[in-house]
Amino acid sequence: MNSWNTGGGFAILAVFVTILVSGSAVASGTMTPRADRHSCNGGSMPTSEAFDPTNHLMYVSDSGDGNVTLLEGTCTVYATFQVGPSYFLSDVYDPSDHLVFVSDFSNNEVFFIDGTSVTGVVKSSQLDGVSFLAYDPLLNDIWATNNGGNTVTLLNSSGVQKSEPVGECPLGIAFSSRSETMTVANLCSNTVTILNASSGNPIRTFGVGSSPYDVAYNPDSHLIYVSNCGSNNISVVSSTGVVRSVPVGKYPQELAFDPRTHQMFVANGHSNSVSIVNSSYSIQTDRFPAGTFPYGVGYDPATGVIFVTGLLSDEVYVIR
Repeated sequence: MNSWNTGGGFAILAVFVTILVSGSAVASGTMTPRADRHSCNGGSMPTSEAFDPTNHLMYVSDSGDGNVTLLEGTCTVYATFQVGPSYFLSDVYDPSDHLVFVSDFSNNEVFFIDGTSVTGVVKSSQLDGVSFLAYDPLLNDIWATNNGGNTVTLLNSSGVQKSEPVGECPLGIAFSSRSETMTVANLCSNTVTILNASSGNPIRTFGVGSSPYDVAYNPDSHLIYVSNCGSNNISVVSSTGVVRSVPVGKYPQELAFDPRTHQMFVANGHSNSVSIVNSSYSIQTDRFPAGTFPYGVGYDPATGVIFVTGLLSDEVYVIR
């Protein structure tokens, strides 16, 4: 039996239980409808996205039916194919190999996809509640967080390379190009861990908000944004600690940075909304509705389009 079934993996399962029982939550506060937003049909329980800039395709993982849906342009379904009956938590595109990696939390596997074909799978005892994936553009590495094993793992299509310890129940992970570090959100210990991106060695761990979920890098300020789903805010952090906190909607999930507008997009699961945070002043400047339990946020650098998955409305929302 994998340790995530009896240990820290309960944390991410609790997140999914919260999603299911709270899916009908009504967004509170003032929200601005977006004229530039439309939706397209996703699969069942769409979660994360990964953009392939070479073929201009957005890969969307559908946890409810084990499929991956490819979106072309702003809403055209290019293809749908079966990966497996799984709880997919994260997708990431590796431009060095032109592969898309998809984490399968329920089976402790990472699939890699070439085009519309699953070409292989990484299996290892070191993948323990494998959760979020991230690509390091400087070193061309893929790292995964292990929610049950309290580690991060370096992997590629050949298999697992090594693992390093972090905090309890790690989830989101992002890379800082300037400091050549990676930051990991530790859900159960209310901390983030900063590690050397080359060696994987931990540098420091410090506190953020309650139940940090995802992290995203802001290349303008070289700061990291952390979504805290327990305290309903974003922690803006440097390499040494929290710079400021930004209130957003309820139960913030994934983040994505838009370098064209210099804005951070935040999916607020329990508010059924997306917050826009101005990266220059680190304040919430807008919030708009986005289906039922918005979860994943993806960015298309070619068109500047933001994709948001509605986990319980089975739709993908496109914001231009």
